[in-house]
Amino acid sequence: MHPTTPPERPAPPATGNGTRWLSFGGSLAVTILVFLWIGRDIEAIDVVDAITAIAPPEILLFFVSSLFMSICRSWRLLLLLEPVGYRPGRLAMLLTVLVRNLFADLLPARLGGLIYLWLCRTRLGVSLDAASSSMAIAFVFDMIAVAPLLIVVGLVIAGELGIAGILIWAFGLTIAGGALVALLLLAPLADYAARLIPRLPLLPERAKSGLAAFAASVAEDVRVTRRAGILLPVVVLSVLVRLAKYTAMYFLLLGIVMPMGFGLAELPPHKGLVGLIAPEIAASLPISGIGGFGAYEGTWAVAFHFLGLPEAMAKLTGVAHHLFTQAYGAGIGLTALLVLFLPFFRAEEPRPATAVSTTRRWLQLAAAVAVWLGISTAVVLVGDVLVANGNAAQKGDLAFTAEETEGRRHLPSLPPGRLLFDSNRSGSFGIYTQDLDGRRVNKVVDTPAEEMYPDIDPTGRWVVYARARSTNLRAPAEIRICRLDGSDDRLLLANATFPSFTADGRAVIAERERRQIIRVDIAGGKEEEIFPRGQGPFARAQIAKPRISPDGQWVAFTSDRPRRWTAWAVRLQDGRAVELGEGCQPAWSTDPDVVYHVATAGMQERTGIVRTTLPSGRAKTVLDRDAPRGHEYFPAIAGGRYIFYGASRPGEHDHDSANYQLYVHDLKEGWTARLTRDGFTNRWPQFVPER
Repeated sequence: MHPTTPPERPAPPATGNGTRWLSFGGSLAVTILVFLWIGRDIEAIDVVDAITAIAPPEILLFFVSSLFMSICRSWRLLLLLEPVGYRPGRLAMLLTVLVRNLFADLLPARLGGLIYLWLCRTRLGVSLDAASSSMAIAFVFDMIAVAPLLIVVGLVIAGELGIAGILIWAFGLTIAGGALVALLLLAPLADYAARLIPRLPLLPERAKSGLAAFAASVAEDVRVTRRAGILLPVVVLSVLVRLAKYTAMYFLLLGIVMPMGFGLAELPPHKGLVGLIAPEIAASLPISGIGGFGAYEGTWAVAFHFLGLPEAMAKLTGVAHHLFTQAYGAGIGLTALLVLFLPFFRAEEPRPATAVSTTRRWLQLAAAVAVWLGISTAVVLVGDVLVANGNAAQKGDLAFTAEETEGRRHLPSLPPGRLLFDSNRSGSFGIYTQDLDGRRVNKVVDTPAEEMYPDIDPTGRWVVYARARSTNLRAPAEIRICRLDGSDDRLLLANATFPSFTADGRAVIAERERRQIIRVDIAGGKEEEIFPRGQGPFARAQIAKPRISPDGQWVAFTSDRPRRWTAWAVRLQDGRAVELGEGCQPAWSTDPDVVYHVATAGMQERTGIVRTTLPSGRAKTVLDRDAPRGHEYFPAIAGGRYIFYGASRPGEHDHDSANYQLYVHDLKEGWTARLTRDGFTNRWPQFVPER
């Protein structure tokens, strides 16, 4: 069949303003309601943190599989157009598909796919009827390819809900069978439409003639395509499109959840597929939200919470994943659209199709799949090497400076005791003790998980700490307690982190979901929220790294109110709040009216330690060292006189990987001594006096 000039199509009937406004209002309502629900647990900065925490290998794997999906989609359309006499350029078709992907994601009910028809006519020189038939056949094969995926999804859900597996198989096979029937009926239905249209009343004769000719042309194109012997390669390409699409989305999902301590064990591919397909279906509804945002995130959150993610994490991953894919699609789609409108991409007479042998076609397909798998495997292997190198100990500055050597002469004047701290010397964080002179390092607890934030009870016999899936702030964590030698380890509090003992040693306080300060009795395990209890100006603010005053009257913490980050102290009795200043990590002295914190404004090397007297709020800088170890963090006050803290070198700030070394500073005499010298990240020192 030779290309024909398509007839002019009649303008579609005008949609009433009321219907349009109803559709827009419904979409707007969906978006607002979903994001109000999601906003109860996450903030915009959480989404930014989740996206920036994705490791480069996972991003590259997403890009590779996503691009391979678009290549397969464009390849399939080229195959479908060849039998009807069209052979657009491969690059032009790939660019068209990238633009199509962008609009398909943005518009509801996948109406954005219609952009393909317009670009075929205006930029590729393909007639409207040929483009329509290729799109219709491709859609049918998409349904055939998605049937096995729906069976997998159904079987996972059936296993969770106790539904008979035979029903799922029947549903999936019905979808595939229905798609095959649709393929067989495409041409007869188009023929029927060509015969029916001239009999329709109210349409002008010219419109009837044009639409009937268009339907007849589509029917003929479908028949020609079916006789061309390309259906099996089209089936394979359709399967590859779906496989590459969900592989890309799954890699990105892993990239988001792995920093939070989840991975293949918690979200294997078949489970991940359930969570990925469910929001895709929701986004295809006529009313799904503005710009594709709304039903997608809501369905994602429900699906992945059902699959085992904590609710807040399910919400966060949905927004982060969708925002990343939309930004990627918009960037590459708009770029493709601009390139398509360059002068050398313009509608011309299509080039004649050239015969390609079946063997050559299958070899091309096999080579493309091999390249995709080869690149993906190489990325995984290189990523593993980079991760292994990143976890290795850094080259620490092992030599003491002259000042540090001088400071170490004062170590014998310290009260007898040891240092308790967390360190990543095993590859993950664990809890250790060390003699003050650095000679003996003993493990308290260190497993493949992350054991962090140790605190010592007033008797010097018990250690409380947090165990988390990862160092990410959103990683699930629990509070555990053990003896100083690591024995009698037990769970104290679930779903919490950053513990510390009260002054009497009978209870522990901790943060929960960066929203609450929880107090738990050690003996009975009774827990209660002590702040903010859903009230006051901090009810919707983040609350992190809490410490309670020795008399139990005040809590100090870090918050994103009024800016990220600010240290605060709040009196529990009346809610009086004292802003300590820009910074974080408050720590109490033995005096309940004196609190210290890491200040981040106006300090050398970006940080220093400030002492504040309550309730007046009078502040004084007590420690602000310059390079080479001027990043002071993780303060702990011992005996009201000594500050134990960690410090890193210029340019090193990351609390999970920078080479932090531990120090002690004498507030009375002013000397500073370095306590550790290695290539690890050592943090949160606590002085353990001898008993």
